[in-house]
Amino acid sequence: MLLFGALTGGRVLAADPSDPSSHAEGMDATHLKDHVEEILREDSITRPNTEAKYLTAPIPAEWDAGGIPRQVYPEDDEWWHQFEDTTLMRLITLADRNNYSLSQATRRIEISRQMVEGAKAGYYPTLGVSGGWNLSGASGMNVAPGGAATHGSFFSLGAQMQWEIDVFGRITQNVRTQKLGVKVSRADRAAALTSLCAQVAVTYINMRIDQSTLSVLQSHLQSQQRVADIVQARYEAGLVSKLDVLQAASVLTQTRLSIPPVEASVIARRNALATLCGVNASELDFLGAGGQLPIYRGFPDIGRPEEVLYRRPDVAAAEWQIEQLAASVGVARKDFLPTVGVQASVGTQAHDAGNLFSKNSLTYLVAPTISWSVFEGMGRNARLAQAKLNMENAIDDYNAVILTAVQETNNALAQCRATMQQNVLTMQSVDESRSVFNLSLERYKLGLTDFTTVSQSIISLLQSENNLVQSKGAYLISVINLYKALGGGWRVQ
Repeated sequence: MLLFGALTGGRVLAADPSDPSSHAEGMDATHLKDHVEEILREDSITRPNTEAKYLTAPIPAEWDAGGIPRQVYPEDDEWWHQFEDTTLMRLITLADRNNYSLSQATRRIEISRQMVEGAKAGYYPTLGVSGGWNLSGASGMNVAPGGAATHGSFFSLGAQMQWEIDVFGRITQNVRTQKLGVKVSRADRAAALTSLCAQVAVTYINMRIDQSTLSVLQSHLQSQQRVADIVQARYEAGLVSKLDVLQAASVLTQTRLSIPPVEASVIARRNALATLCGVNASELDFLGAGGQLPIYRGFPDIGRPEEVLYRRPDVAAAEWQIEQLAASVGVARKDFLPTVGVQASVGTQAHDAGNLFSKNSLTYLVAPTISWSVFEGMGRNARLAQAKLNMENAIDDYNAVILTAVQETNNALAQCRATMQQNVLTMQSVDESRSVFNLSLERYKLGLTDFTTVSQSIISLLQSENNLVQSKGAYLISVINLYKALGGGWRVQ
């Protein structure tokens, strides 16, 4: 029995290679999905107990970003609940149920399990039955001149058996290789789910950014229209020139021009969400025509790199891939050993069909065999070398995955810190721009400044409020990317 460290909660699970695999023959799509979900529940995504055996460079002791506040990581690992947005929760549930790429990854788990069953078939004998009628003739001239030809016919029934006895463990090693393939496919599905949850969340946040931007633009249209009315009244009173009226109208028009592209972007985001959720856009009416950005409070518990990286499903998949290819090297080595087996047959043969079951019609054969290929033109050596090279490539892939995981986490941490600071500064900028706008408008009403100053303050305030929407959304997206970098969101029931 081989012990594996679980990726979640620091648990240790015991995995027995001899455990029987489930069958899923004759299932329809619904039953197959239920069956595979049961498989996922019965065995968590784990990683082999390889520690740092395959690492060419040590994992950093600390993240690049320091001083990040910590909080308890959500126990159920469904990080999107931390946004307290029921719409987002509903979207991720839809995607988990209907996304076609995830459905394919789920089927690949069952495909891997069926490959295990196919490998296990090697433990059992191959049985066959046959029956027929034979007519034959032989030349009499091949022995001596003038010999008489012979002719004959007979009926036959029989059963045959071939059985490879796994003396040297070739079949067992092949079964182990296929079982490790199940682990790889489970981790691959977990990685696909991690990416899907993050992609849905990011697309949803971007849609809310666009909708919030629309709200800002529409609010400014009303404010700018009131300013234009003030300018028009002052023009009619002879207090200002026509230039002020044209400037106010120009600012209003530029704001109106900003709305159609944002509206188109909202529709595009909605369509993208529909594709990710595996439904038509008409089925996402619960998104509504408008919406606010979710509010996220706190920060995920980061932990030390060596504690975090191994919970990423892509890291687990890379490790299992090494273990599987290492087992494949073992299979290639077994080709250098003899094959031990038994061939047997039993049956009857008789000239007349009525005599097939008489005592003297019985035929049988029992033939224990041992075969050993002495020379194959270096084919076995080439297959072994290929298996070793595949394993070395997998080790390189594993190290690349680790480096990528460290990079993504450090980048996400840095982005979170930067957007948090940016939010504070952007809110300050909005307050300052609003004060400038209010003061310039009051001074304009009193005739103490020209309208150019007012128009500049209007544009600056609009830009500041749009920047605040973008900044808030960027922070939420950075948090999502951090959860993704930490491998969050894959343990979904």
